[in-house]
Amino acid sequence: MTHGGHAHKAANQRGYKHRIATFLALVAPIFYFLKRLFIRACKIGRRALSCVANGLLRWDKVAFFTFLLTIVTGISVWSFIQSERGSAYPLGISLIPDGRVTEGNIIAFKIKVRSGGKEAVQIIGGNAGMANPRKPLPADPLYDSGEQSWQMILLPGDFAYLTSIPTQQGAKMSFGPTDIPDINAGRLNIWLYGYITYRDRFSVLLGPTTVGYCFHYNPDNDPALGMFDACGSAKYVYIH
Repeated sequence: MTHGGHAHKAANQRGYKHRIATFLALVAPIFYFLKRLFIRACKIGRRALSCVANGLLRWDKVAFFTFLLTIVTGISVWSFIQSERGSAYPLGISLIPDGRVTEGNIIAFKIKVRSGGKEAVQIIGGNAGMANPRKPLPADPLYDSGEQSWQMILLPGDFAYLTSIPTQQGAKMSFGPTDIPDINAGRLNIWLYGYITYRDRFSVLLGPTTVGYCFHYNPDNDPALGMFDACGSAKYVYIH
């Protein structure tokens, strides 16, 4: 795994830790209520099985209603947060400057990103890379070791473009005169992939969100509509 892969895995682990902490914060009152109920029902000197049985028998209507209300409140809070969150996701990708592969130009591309949801989002970084054109797309993404310094705020419904110049072993890439016919004939494949990381106001509790993307250059496409198709691999296209 590359340095970028380790960094991405560490970011995922931090996100999971935030989600676990949020879950524990929601269920903590439930466990506290059950603890108080158990202490109330049990008396000193009774056997363990008898204590549990008595505790269940003394579960009165008020206690049950309180417990049910806690569950419903927790679900409602979680649903509200999810419905109010902002989002950012890539709609497409194109080569710079004119969308098509050209001889000699440094390979650069721009990602069209749209903001959705009800909250503004802040893009805080990401990753962009290009697979080896002479090999199949790897089963697992080999993210570049350098994080992209994408920084911007998008309001709901906004569009933006994130630009990147992918490298291989630290060097910028370009296509030579013999590459163009192979690309146009489909013998060479251009796979552009990476991820975008963003946060909204609920990320304090839930952590940042990461969205993976992957696109494949299709020489048969209409340049006016875009030369890239989504690659459709769940290892590359995800949200968490």
